[in-house]
Amino acid sequence: MDDATPMDGCPRDRLPAGGWDLDALAARLVSPRRVARFEAVASRRLACLTVAFDRIGDPHNVSASLRSAEIFGVPVVYVLGDVPHADTETVSMYAGRWVEARAFASASSLVEALRGAGFSLLGTVVPAQGGKPFDEVPLPAKTALVMGNEHDGLSAELRAACDGLITIPTAGFTESLNLSVATAILLQHFQSRYVRAGGDIFLAEPERRALVRRWMEREVARALRLNRR
Repeated sequence: MDDATPMDGCPRDRLPAGGWDLDALAARLVSPRRVARFEAVASRRLACLTVAFDRIGDPHNVSASLRSAEIFGVPVVYVLGDVPHADTETVSMYAGRWVEARAFASASSLVEALRGAGFSLLGTVVPAQGGKPFDEVPLPAKTALVMGNEHDGLSAELRAACDGLITIPTAGFTESLNLSVATAILLQHFQSRYVRAGGDIFLAEPERRALVRRWMEREVARALRLNRR
């Protein structure tokens, strides 16, 4: 696996190289209402928030977390390790069609990519490991929530690379939440804080246009495949 390998790419959802006029095909195969929906959703995609996963063992956790990322406006997630995920109706609601997942072979390359994109890294730990309650930390300009492995938590290398550690306080006997549940709670919290804070939190216009075009290509490719059946 190469560093920064896209996990969302599916040959069936891409047009073959060469000889295809996407704009002409989209005008014929994608309704204006669908295009308007793409543009509306893209306008709410966040530039200030992402989530990174450290060697997740259960593919369903990745799939369920993709669903949460899509719902809360995260355009890209980062994954350390070769983690297959099932983009299904029952687990992810096909969220993998709308969220880009980038896979990395090493912790150093993952951290470098996040730093290069301007993110502060907030690592997540169980309460016993001493992180600050997630709703008490200052809001960084851009946040990457770093989620640890279901059983081992964050690796020592990723933990050391984080700018801070956060936790979800609990009141019961169980030490921690399911990974995908914890991801959803944290994404909703930070998304709402960024929206309340305002400012330049959404994707810039060129990025939004590129995102809509990628979704249009996917829609056209799927329509052509269905028409051939």
